[in-house]
Amino acid sequence: MNLKFESEVKRLGLISGFYDLKNIVDWAEDLIAQEDEISEYGIFDVVAGINWPVNQMSLELKNISGASFQYEQVKATLFSLFLEEAKNSNFGARKIASCLANLGAIIEGSPELTSFKDQYDDLDAGIYGCESEIRAEVIGFLKAAFTE
Repeated sequence: MNLKFESEVKRLGLISGFYDLKNIVDWAEDLIAQEDEISEYGIFDVVAGINWPVNQMSLELKNISGASFQYEQVKATLFSLFLEEAKNSNFGARKIASCLANLGAIIEGSPELTSFKDQYDDLDAGIYGCESEIRAEVIGFLKAAFTE
């Protein structure tokens, strides 16, 4: 297990809105229950954060120690989770559009990540759009992310 890698997936998932604080704390509690020698990673601090602001939890997750990893692996794992959610329903695709927009706000040079949420906003405002087409675009974007 690469705890640093897992914590980075959780951190970006939290920032994007895919996970909430309870998801993160539950994950940390499960790790502690399963692992005998988890104390050296810094995971205990995460368990205390159920009422923290998201940015504080994000910092705690970033500070968890572990082996280094490639950022592209984190992105692929997170986008894989997003893809499964988007495939499940129109609601799932809307949620992922918001998650991508939230990530786009923190990742420089990623304006395409906000376009799907904008399309849903236009649909909701009655301007134009088709929910199934937007969903198909979200799914297509996520699938294409694996071939880059």
